[in-house]
Amino acid sequence: MGNFPTLKILRGEDKIKVYKACMEFDKDDNCIESSTSKRSFCEECSSMLWNYHDDWPHWIYPFASTIDSPNPLPSPPKGTTIIAIKRDSCPDYVPLPKGAKDYKGYGPGDGIESWHKKHGAWVE
Repeated sequence: MGNFPTLKILRGEDKIKVYKACMEFDKDDNCIESSTSKRSFCEECSSMLWNYHDDWPHWIYPFASTIDSPNPLPSPPKGTTIIAIKRDSCPDYVPLPKGAKDYKGYGPGDGIESWHKKHGAWVE
């Protein structure tokens, strides 16, 4: 998760396109309900860049492959469990990370900001 206002695109902004997945089709295969999240990708190579949602305009959810940093990401805090959310919209062949708890929807508990603050992993 990142703070969207801090996103700096150095070059190639004209190549970024947005995709909204269709969640429901009518009998003629026309989209009748679109996802509320927006996935940004490169129009030239199709690389997924980040996910964004208008309900949370300050947050951006980058795909791991887009993080360009010499430092590795921190390990999860001790005593925490990896969770996999929205598994109901995930193909069956996508593996669940080892030891993860999965939820069809968003699952119970804190939102992502609250969780990071509670575990001392929040960065202003």
